[in-house]
Amino acid sequence: MSARTPDRLRAYARALLDHIDTHPGQLLADIAYTLHVGRDPMRERLAVVASTMEELRHALDRFLDGDQPPAVHLGTAGADHPLRQVLSTGDTAAVLVDHFIDSGDHERLALCWANGLDVDWGSLYRSERRRRLPLPTYPFAGERHWVPGPLRAPAHPNTPSTTWLRTVWRPAPAPDPAPAGDVLVLIGEGAVPDRHRWQHVITASADDPAGGLGGLPSSAHRIDVLHSAALDAAPNSDPDPDAGDPAALLGALLPLLVGLLDRPDLRSLRLVYGHPAIDGTPSPRHAAVAALLRSAMQEDRRLSARTVEVAGAPDRAALLAELDRAGAVEVRHEHGRRLVRRLVEEEYGGSSEARPGEPAGVIRLRHGGVYLITGGVGGVGAHLAAHLARTVDARLVLVGRSATGDPERIAALERTGAEVLYLSGNVSRLEDVTRIVATVRERFGRIDGVVHAAGVLRDGFLRGRSRADVEEVLAAKVAGARLLDQATRDAGRDFLLFCSSIAGVVGNAGQAAYAYANAYLGHYAARQHALGDPTVRVVHWPLWADGGMAVDRAALADAFDASGVEPLPTSDGVAALERVLGVARPEAILGYGLPRLFGHLSRVFDDPAAPIPAPVAPAVPATGAVGPAAPPTLMEARPPAAVVAAPAAPASASLPATDAASSPVDRAEHLLRGVLAALMKLPPDALNPATPLVDYGMDSMVVRALNEELAARLGPLPSTLAYEHPTLAALADYLGTHHGDRLPAPTPV
Repeated sequence: MSARTPDRLRAYARALLDHIDTHPGQLLADIAYTLHVGRDPMRERLAVVASTMEELRHALDRFLDGDQPPAVHLGTAGADHPLRQVLSTGDTAAVLVDHFIDSGDHERLALCWANGLDVDWGSLYRSERRRRLPLPTYPFAGERHWVPGPLRAPAHPNTPSTTWLRTVWRPAPAPDPAPAGDVLVLIGEGAVPDRHRWQHVITASADDPAGGLGGLPSSAHRIDVLHSAALDAAPNSDPDPDAGDPAALLGALLPLLVGLLDRPDLRSLRLVYGHPAIDGTPSPRHAAVAALLRSAMQEDRRLSARTVEVAGAPDRAALLAELDRAGAVEVRHEHGRRLVRRLVEEEYGGSSEARPGEPAGVIRLRHGGVYLITGGVGGVGAHLAAHLARTVDARLVLVGRSATGDPERIAALERTGAEVLYLSGNVSRLEDVTRIVATVRERFGRIDGVVHAAGVLRDGFLRGRSRADVEEVLAAKVAGARLLDQATRDAGRDFLLFCSSIAGVVGNAGQAAYAYANAYLGHYAARQHALGDPTVRVVHWPLWADGGMAVDRAALADAFDASGVEPLPTSDGVAALERVLGVARPEAILGYGLPRLFGHLSRVFDDPAAPIPAPVAPAVPATGAVGPAAPPTLMEARPPAAVVAAPAAPASASLPATDAASSPVDRAEHLLRGVLAALMKLPPDALNPATPLVDYGMDSMVVRALNEELAARLGPLPSTLAYEHPTLAALADYLGTHHGDRLPAPTPV
């Protein structure tokens, strides 16, 4: 048996004991089977080894009396139990559990499960048939929660619709020199003008900039970084500006950001990333860094960063003047002019209907055409495949990583009359792409269009990203795009369409590498277009309603309230495909929601770290505090949001007095108990330090309110704090260790 809290576990055990006393005819084995396979395991666990009903009664009686006989095993999943520490690597735990099942060692099997190891209980019943019984259900705590004031649903009279967007470069005045920080970290060659403005100037290698941080003085609270290594090469000297390794670039840049943001006394981090325009257009590898920085700024407000694209000889004084320049993340220095990139709304003129005298670059789908779709058996790729089969009787080549794809989905396409060929392969591997393209051309003689919808999500905040995570995300999107382009250029294709995410345009907290990869696709398509290949296109999709990404109702409601965003209906998404192809432009950006969505996206685009104002809602009579907590736009996945304005926590919970001379960690726990209890409407002593806070109902709204409250009391803090330290104990340890001098002495409330 298991429950969320020890109190509920005891209530569950009491309910089972009462049940077996009133149902003497039920078999012990059927009771065990029902509890094994019919209940989801929770954190607090109780396992009883019994051969008779009387043994089970006796064990439960003693457990409820506070005793723990040898047949009773108690544990907490996720706790630092020595058993878990020993078995936490490789497949040791699974092998050991299987051994206990095969050998019938039920005592040790119970011990393993009680302490959090996974057990395939169905394996116990391979040789016998058991039936499920109607046993007591989970004993919920029965707490009463009252909503203050009369309620009525706010009216949303506007109808959601597709919002078409594009980016433009607009002239902007040159900034005044920014006030200098304590330290300047210089990555790249060249003299530093006015270096006396900084107390310290430190140089670091572009290959391992984080390795040069050891020279930073402990007194550095405000750190400036000029990363201009990409400008060191002579202009137009790179024969293939797309050929550099994006994984190596991110493998150096991410540790630099994490190393600086992890400094406990950091107040601000300002970074300028300079990169060259080659033949008038930037390298996608460098230009996509802006999406990564947007995502990082949404994670940590202490960071202010921008990229500067330089056409011509770099002016480092002008680059340094971009430090802390608000209102634009992407800047271009073009022969004495300063331009900033803006997001604008547009009327997208594409049409699914062919028209006489259409301009060059307009693409139409072919009846009976041959279309290769990577990621074509799931998510967006599958919807586009079904649309092509239904509208133009396409011959479809679906590519996926698994050996057989999705046989049911493929069969459904074939029932519409479509000819479907499934090929297994990894689009980030040259040999696989070469084989796939050769197979298609051998069977059909041509390839009319390619849709690259394959992708990998490895979401998480900067501090948790490994080099392997980054490489896996980039492989599917970036390497796959380049290989598909190279392999199909001479195959007679009408188009190569990259399915990107709007995260590549505005960034998204928890998706830095994913945002970079999608931004790369946009810049790659623009560059190929500039080089004379109008067949390469990219569309930055919003979240699809049936796109295959699991997003809960609470996240959807938060996103709608904050920005007016809604999931894109599948019918609107597939209809947009032909509009994208029907305009001779390399890039399309889609949003879906209420009219206010554009204002939200443009604010995030210009200043990712700024608090997002709440939408104006109809007047609702209410009592108590309300406030404008709002998450960023919902993307293809649901990573945690950045800090925004949050409601003040009501001071309604009472805390016991704590010794003013207690340790910083104790003072941090006292502070956190008061804030969290008020936010989540719980008694302060109900919070178990080792229990994940999400188990008490912490959601993105509570996280933002907690961040706002802690920042008001302690100063700037990482907005990802609650996600990286998910328990009360972990949060208190972090605050006590890194901010102990700012923690107030606790007093009774």
